[in-house]
Amino acid sequence: MPPLVVSRRLGHATLAVTSEIYGHLMPESDEEAAAALGGMRSKVVDEEAGDEEELD
Repeated sequence: MPPLVVSRRLGHATLAVTSEIYGHLMPESDEEAAAALGGMRSKVVDEEAGDEEELD
């Protein structure tokens, strides 16, 4: 369930409030986010390298 939905259901004023209270209950979310962002970054770096090769 998306964190924003949980936050609204609990009546919290902001997502930050929910995150501060319940964030420790979802440590795997941080690991998943790191892996996803790492994959996105690798893709961008690979694409930029391809662009440089085309300029030569």
